[in-house]
Amino acid sequence: MSGNPGVPIRHHIIALRAPTAAPGSGAIALRLLHELPALIHVSNARGNQVQTGAAAADAAAVAEDARAGNQENDTTSGGAGRVAGGPASRWWVLQEGVPMRGKAAQDLAANVRQLSRVACQGVDPKAFWHALGFTIAHELIRQGRTFSLIQADHAIEVQVVKILRVPKEGEAGSPTELVPGSLLVEATTQIPENAHIPATLAIGKLAQLLSPHLQLKPA
Repeated sequence: MSGNPGVPIRHHIIALRAPTAAPGSGAIALRLLHELPALIHVSNARGNQVQTGAAAADAAAVAEDARAGNQENDTTSGGAGRVAGGPASRWWVLQEGVPMRGKAAQDLAANVRQLSRVACQGVDPKAFWHALGFTIAHELIRQGRTFSLIQADHAIEVQVVKILRVPKEGEAGSPTELVPGSLLVEATTQIPENAHIPATLAIGKLAQLLSPHLQLKPA
């Protein structure tokens, strides 16, 4: 990835508990992911760093946009607020498996999980999943850059992001770093069904190459 500046990304993620989850359970059944406009840093004529894109809004508005990413301004009532019923937006529904186990997995430099992803499109995806009995555990913003590379004939996407906690509804404030000063490094690759071993080894090899530069922690 040397010399590759990567592509700016900014994702709003909603973690959902299953309808059968016990009250207060931390178990996450699904995650909803919505792509937000990225924050791009550029230099003005004085050499100062300024932000473009979604950064035109203040921090409180960013939090509100994260909660209502699928809503539009109410132009019929003078733009007094945000209302549901705007154009449909696309969210990704993510389901993560448990970390791979066994001797081969123990020798890897990182946890490896199976991830299933499917698109969900509608005016209000949160209301849809709520109607099915799912409840929101927490909401996050993942903000950083993504890099593409080839490792052992596998196309791998590496995200280097910081994690921001979105205040719950009714809470004041703007998104804040979950672990200040820390970055999450996550690598993914797409594979055919029942072809996990070569991909797992490729991800493990990449983690081994990165391990001298990172403080690896179980995820």
